Amino acid sequence: MNRANKLGLGGFTLVELLVTISIIAILVTLLASALHGAKVKAHGGQCLNNHRQLQFAWTMYTDDNYGCLPIVDPNGGTGPGGESWITPDLTNTNTTNLLKGYGSIGPYSKSAEIYKCPSDRSFLLFKGQKFPHVRSVSLNVYMHYVYGDINDLTITFQKIDAVAKYDTSRFFVIVDEHEDTLPTGAGDFTVGLGRVNGSPWLIHLPSARHGNANPLSFADGHVEMHRWVDPRILKPVNGTPQLILCENSKDQQWLEQHATVRLKGP
Repeated sequence: MNRANKLGLGGFTLVELLVTISIIAILVTLLASALHGAKVKAHGGQCLNNHRQLQFAWTMYTDDNYGCLPIVDPNGGTGPGGESWITPDLTNTNTTNLLKGYGSIGPYSKSAEIYKCPSDRSFLLFKGQKFPHVRSVSLNVYMHYVYGDINDLTITFQKIDAVAKYDTSRFFVIVDEHEDTLPTGAGDFTVGLGRVNGSPWLIHLPSARHGNANPLSFADGHVEMHRWVDPRILKPVNGTPQLILCENSKDQQWLEQHATVRLKGP
């Protein structure tokens, strides 16, 4: 008789060991899921706070410039007299350009970290090395596009009074953008108001890094987390920008209604 049996203790059977291991595996999975959820929630809160600071910088610039909105110029921000809300950076890897270039809200924003979602893991591959992108946000192109009206279908706002004529709480200003469609250096988020083969379209997509949601700031200063539902919008990151046709898409309709004012049909 072995020592265990002498003491009145029975050994574990194989079934009992397997059950115990299974329970431990389930607990580890649940813990990992809870930790991931907490991380997503924390990053979402930080991303919201980043948008609040960026929106404050946008508002401060507007207040200091007699109500004129910061210009959105895909080719600007490179010198005096050619401002854009950010200084374009063809690599999107230089934090200096965000604050010390000719980006108009840079002096008001103070920190380069607020331009990027903490959950964004996109990068530039150059000579075999990975360089993380420093910006994940873009600005609604209908908020003072440098070349005037985008088209004859919509209003392109130039002053805050023009936005207030409709409702400053309606129109988004800054949006966290999908890694695949973030314009390199340009910083303009365009919602297509025309039609492609009869369908509405999107070429710039919002990110959905926070549980199929992402933050947007609005012209009245408030920030909110908006949840997306269309699987065509919720595309995985694959590094290839592409035109997304969005017939009967609630997400595309929401973006259109909150980007600008439609004057007439397509």
